[in-house]
Amino acid sequence: MKRILVPVDGSNASVSAVKKAIEIGKTYNSVIKLISVVKSTEKRRKERNENLWNAVDGSIIADIAESAELEKKLESKYTENAEMLLSQIAAKLNFAGT
Repeated sequence: MKRILVPVDGSNASVSAVKKAIEIGKTYNSVIKLISVVKSTEKRRKERNENLWNAVDGSIIADIAESAELEKKLESKYTENAEMLLSQIAAKLNFAGT
């Protein structure tokens, strides 16, 4: 096993998965890669709009420009949080085996 890809979301289960991957990685001298997925703003926007249309008679009209700017800020924040999560997990765990 040359590479081990481990998805993390900050849950105890994902941290346990990283620890197990480290054990396996030591045995097989593998490279461990952590990944955290951030849902795209386009997907979130589509889901939000579908929920709005399903909840009302279609009379809600949002300011699209303002909404798009907010979505960009949210995506940036989600990405920043995911990067911080990966950094924190990597810092807490002993990847070097020392």
